[in-house]
Amino acid sequence: MIVESLRKVVFFIAVFLYFICIQITTYCYIIISKLGDSMQSLPSNAYVLLSVVNTKLRDFYSSLDALCDDLGEDKEEIINILSTINYHYDEDLNQFKN
Repeated sequence: MIVESLRKVVFFIAVFLYFICIQITTYCYIIISKLGDSMQSLPSNAYVLLSVVNTKLRDFYSSLDALCDDLGEDKEEIINILSTINYHYDEDLNQFKN
């Protein structure tokens, strides 16, 4: 009888710990995803920005609008920064060109 009671207690403790681990994992995932979002912002250096934006346009986005919408960036700000180094967005090529 005592052994059966101990088994039940151990089982409930194991289930409780399992759910605690799931909660901790979920909270860690949320925190990491929030940190990832904050680290997704584009660089401020025009030449680095050019490289990053053109790579993202080539590999992931069909347009500058799609990139800006997805990353929450200001399209005009990107255009203005890159125009300071004489690069302009070419919609047909989907990249910034000199």
